[in-house]
Amino acid sequence: MNDQVYLRNRLGLAVVRQNWAIDLTRPLGYLRAAVALGNPSLSEESVKHADKPAILVVDDEESNRDLCRDALELNGYEVIVAAGTREAVEILSAREIDFVICDISMPHNGQRVYEYLLHNFPQLKNRFLFVTGNPAQKDRVARLVGAVPCLLKPYPLRVLLDTLKAALGV
Repeated sequence: MNDQVYLRNRLGLAVVRQNWAIDLTRPLGYLRAAVALGNPSLSEESVKHADKPAILVVDDEESNRDLCRDALELNGYEVIVAAGTREAVEILSAREIDFVICDISMPHNGQRVYEYLLHNFPQLKNRFLFVTGNPAQKDRVARLVGAVPCLLKPYPLRVLLDTLKAALGV
C-alpha cells in the first residue's frame, strides 16, 4: 500500500506521508505537515518551530509579504511578517530573528530597519537582505556602508533561497 498522498496547489506539488495532519487553511493553498498523529511526544508547537530559522519579512505590500511568507514556509523556514518599520522594530526587540528581508521602498524607509538592526543587533549584520522594485534603489543600496545585498523584484525564488542558505550556513 502506498503511504504517500500527493497534493498540488498553486506553489507546486507536495508529498505528504500517511499519518500526518494537514493544514490547508493558509493563503495560496499553503500546505504543512504539522504533527505526526499517534505520537503523543510531539506537540504541534514543537514540530512547527523546531530547528527552523526565523525569518522576518518587512514589506508594506501585503501581497508581497504573503507570497514571500508562503514560499519560505514551504521551504522549511519560520516566517514572521511586518507591514512597516515600527512593527519590524517591535518584532526584533521581542524575539530572536535569524534573518531579515526588508523592502527598502516603503513609508519610513526600510533603511531605518537596517540601521536599527546594526545598532541593536550587530550579530545580524550579514543576515539582512533588501528587496526593491526600483532599480535606482538597488543601486543606492549597493553604495551603503557594509554593502547590503539587494534583490530586484520580481526575483527568482531560487536566488532568495540561495541567499538565505549562504547567510545562515545551512
